[in-house]
Amino acid sequence: MKTRFLSGLLALLTMTTGLFGASRDEQWKLVNEAAGEGLPKTAIERLEPIIHGAVADKAYAEAVRAIGRKIALEGTIQGNKPEEKITRLEAELAKAPAAMKPAMETLLGHWYSQYFQHNRWRFNQRTQTASSPSADIQAWDLARILAEIGKHFDAALAEPATLKTTPIAAWDFLIDKGNVPDSYRPTLSTSSRTKRSRFTRWANRAE
Repeated sequence: MKTRFLSGLLALLTMTTGLFGASRDEQWKLVNEAAGEGLPKTAIERLEPIIHGAVADKAYAEAVRAIGRKIALEGTIQGNKPEEKITRLEAELAKAPAAMKPAMETLLGHWYSQYFQHNRWRFNQRTQTASSPSADIQAWDLARILAEIGKHFDAALAEPATLKTTPIAAWDFLIDKGNVPDSYRPTLSTSSRTKRSRFTRWANRAE
């Protein structure tokens, strides 16, 4: 069950739909135009009202997507440093509504995992220490990075009762429907949809 649920949430990283919140279609269009013209700061400015509006409307899937896009764009401005992308997402996670946290924890765990995979040789060369680890991810040893990855994926599953009562349709903004009706997996905890996405491109842009 844990594997199936995490696979469902990892749809954030590997799938998307072409749909935007009905009331924010034009705003998303302006974001995409600015990004396409190489104007990341303008795109970020245009994402802010989308984030606030989506959270206010409880359109949480749209809000998570907009936050991920914003962080990726910030990364392009700051030199594509993955550790900074992680720090920004942690800050957004700390103030996010509870309903958004499982998806954001999954995304954060994935970004930590990506950082580890891209720097595996560095971690393998570091000696594990008995002292408390630094807050600086660049100074972590192998045990510390693996523990952090596991912590965030576990946190995504921390409220099973809530997940079991959250309709999967509420996350259609992020999860591709595939060929099987929702009645076969109606909630987040049972989702195993086919996943396809352009979100990976955004998630990896700051690496």
